[in-house]
Amino acid sequence: MPTLGSRVPEKPLVCASASSPPYQWTAFAVRLKISPASADKNTMGHNASRPDSIVRELRAWHTTGLRIAIWGAGAEAAAFLQVHGVDAHRFPIVVDSDPGNSGRFMPGTGQIVHSPAWLLENPIDIILVPSPKQAPRIVREIEAAHIPYEGILVPADGRLVDFHAASDLYPRTELTPA
Repeated sequence: MPTLGSRVPEKPLVCASASSPPYQWTAFAVRLKISPASADKNTMGHNASRPDSIVRELRAWHTTGLRIAIWGAGAEAAAFLQVHGVDAHRFPIVVDSDPGNSGRFMPGTGQIVHSPAWLLENPIDIILVPSPKQAPRIVREIEAAHIPYEGILVPADGRLVDFHAASDLYPRTELTPA
């Protein structure tokens, strides 16, 4: 598990109660016809009944002063950013593997999308992968490109987890090339 240093929150921020406010869907998510039930199982990859936990964790990560890049500019990533209030001011760096997305703007939040090579010249500390299903492929790409980082976060069960520490979610066999 990567060591993230003293700027990282001392303990993870989690919901105080199991009964969270209802999921707040944005116009963007509605246009994509994402329902809370389908998002929970298929689209968002995290527990849709507790987005406030991820929102609190993102606030805490922002206050650390670490440079955080979001990896993904597709519909799933855009919906994640909208639902969790991720804005271009607090999280300005978005990277995507698709060269066709480079130089475009992230829908709904406005960040400029960069290519992965941009991270070689502009080092970051943390990479947030909003799409848990894509995380193993993205981590393989990051490692193949020798992009430096201190940690990779992915949403899982309504919270952000360290990709490398979540061996139950991402067995090492998923990281080996096919």
